[in-house]
Amino acid sequence: MIPFAGLPALLTALAVFAWCVRRAELPRPLEALEKIGRLTSRDNLKALGKRLEALGLPVSPELFSAGRIILTALPVMLGLFLLLDGSPPGVFLLFAAPMFRKIPDLVLDALEKKRKEEIRGDFPLLADQVKIYAGAAGYYSALKIVSRSFRGALGRELAVLSAEMEMVGLTEAVNNFAARCGVPEIADFARIIAVEQATGADIGNILANCAAAARQRQVNRIKRKIRIQPVLMSVLPGTLLVIFMLMFIMPMVTSIINQINAIR
Repeated sequence: MIPFAGLPALLTALAVFAWCVRRAELPRPLEALEKIGRLTSRDNLKALGKRLEALGLPVSPELFSAGRIILTALPVMLGLFLLLDGSPPGVFLLFAAPMFRKIPDLVLDALEKKRKEEIRGDFPLLADQVKIYAGAAGYYSALKIVSRSFRGALGRELAVLSAEMEMVGLTEAVNNFAARCGVPEIADFARIIAVEQATGADIGNILANCAAAARQRQVNRIKRKIRIQPVLMSVLPGTLLVIFMLMFIMPMVTSIINQINAIR
């Protein structure tokens, strides 16, 4: 309980503190995190920004970089605190700090892999549609039409391609499209379009062959996954058994040995 005599002083102090908070321009939490993220070099932030933009993630590169720094600093600080308190697990946290730092990058790599697989999956249909529409309206108009037919990762990149074609021309826009996608099939597609624009050659059969080869690669990937599944199903029980032994049996054995040594 606060003494009655001290209550006015406390209320006055709270009022002064509230006035100072309203007058002072304190940095917002996101602004503070962005300042931490700017400790990373500009080149790395620029490359990270391109990756985040390609994935359509509403996160600035500064915030993402700040997350990596914080995930590294927290285990280090906690580990040092435990070591100062005489707790051995603090050493584990110090060694685990680099692994914690890798977590955002691993998530980003997984999202990029999923995005590229989605683009690969839609590429055969893209090549077929471009071939069909180009026979009647030319490749410029074909890409304009096809850009409105797709959704997801490939749809977003085709929308950017459609806008760039009006500003920099078909060849350069398709090359930028291939660079953003980062998929070999799209790179081949861009080279084929560039040849058609430079020479006027008929590339309809080439596009059809590219679509067929892409479909065959997808079938081969599915077959490999099917072959690997039985191996994983056979290894998984053994792994779980080893984990069970380490978690339950080994402490029991250690306890029995300690009891025997105590009797001796």
